[in-house]
Amino acid sequence: MVRIIEELTPEWQRVLRHTFVQGRDGKHYKIITFQLYEKTPPPEFPNWEVNVEEVDERGKRRVLVQPVLKRFFDKKFALDFHQRLLDGFDEALHLPEPKKEEHKGAKAGGH
Repeated sequence: MVRIIEELTPEWQRVLRHTFVQGRDGKHYKIITFQLYEKTPPPEFPNWEVNVEEVDERGKRRVLVQPVLKRFFDKKFALDFHQRLLDGFDEALHLPEPKKEEHKGAKAGGH
């Protein structure tokens, strides 16, 4: 299950929500919801983006892995999607279940 490490203070004005999490795979991620353009774009262009970035344990971007990038025309839908990601993060990203430790004395095949 996803562990919310911190709800970060937005680093710049157009960021609506910025959440630092750890997935069940043990990796760290940031979910960021922000406004793409300062001025309202023409109606055919979405103006809100939600993305997930893989980061290191300190929240620094070290790899160029972005498993989710979704754009929206409506601010409310973008914020709702951010929350849905938090509620079902591991499933949405198809993160593997943690490996269970095997007992050292157990033999394969049950003999």
